[in-house]
Amino acid sequence: MSLGLVTIIIGIIFVAIVLVFVLLTMSGGSGGAQASQSNLRNLVASQRQSNEDKRRGLATGEKANLALAAAAEGDIDRKKVVSSSRMTLEKRLQNANWPITPLQFRAIQVFASIVLFIPAYLKFTIFIQITAVVMGPLLVNEFLVGAMARRFEAFDEDYPVLLLSYVSLLKTGMSAIGGLEAAAKGLDDDSLVRAEVELLIERLRLGMTEEQAISAFGEDVPHPELELFVQSLILSKRVGGTLSTTLERLAKQVRKRQQFRKQAVSAVQMERSSLYVIAGIMGLLMIYLAWTAPQLVFPAFKHKVGKKIFQGGVMAIVFGFYWSRKVTELKI
Repeated sequence: MSLGLVTIIIGIIFVAIVLVFVLLTMSGGSGGAQASQSNLRNLVASQRQSNEDKRRGLATGEKANLALAAAAEGDIDRKKVVSSSRMTLEKRLQNANWPITPLQFRAIQVFASIVLFIPAYLKFTIFIQITAVVMGPLLVNEFLVGAMARRFEAFDEDYPVLLLSYVSLLKTGMSAIGGLEAAAKGLDDDSLVRAEVELLIERLRLGMTEEQAISAFGEDVPHPELELFVQSLILSKRVGGTLSTTLERLAKQVRKRQQFRKQAVSAVQMERSSLYVIAGIMGLLMIYLAWTAPQLVFPAFKHKVGKKIFQGGVMAIVFGFYWSRKVTELKI
């Protein structure tokens, strides 16, 4: 390989690293991934500033009101994004709790393609090169999907427990917010559901209205039944009614969907395992042939046409596995 080609490759790597570093450290905002945390920090800062100004004898009522109004306005804007039924990249990053913008995510995908393409360009044929270019963005997207699924599972594990405990406390006569706080305290300390409830209570203590705090509950959790819970609380605050009956029905629905989801996952995993077994048997057969009759296998790998056929088969297998995974993917 010529010195000029090596220089070009090194330059491409350097430019890609610099691009990703600049995009990750740019101060253009973190998008919607941590909107609730940002709003809470703004509220805390305004509260501290208000207390400091009071000690100095300054008139800070107008300042605090403006700060709270700005935080509420930002929360309303975030609510519009979350309530949208369209799953945009910004919303997916928010659900995965990734503090990056969509532009930064695309830059990471490009960088992954470049990293995979360089060794493929140096050692393999066009088939593996195409696979490397295409699989770079797909692998990064799979990490994003996995992060969303982990947050969903962490929330779904304790969500029905919270609802059932909450319904029992409401039937004893506790208030909506007090019962929710008491029900969350019965969960583990590292529970995502408990963290979201504590964040709701903290918003109320910092001056937000109950409707705004409830609307922001679970804003970055990709759970389909969460919006029903939020709307039930808001309607109960507006028009009254028996909240425990509604939430009891919701808890039963969540339980049934949770059980159905687990059965579907088990069935899909069984089908996927059969595909893995077939691929494993084929791989073991290739190893057996290479061990018993190396003169039939290794010369084919060294031949120009044989090398292309083998790498083309690898490309077909890789995309076949990916396609089967997309076809059997369950929508949460």
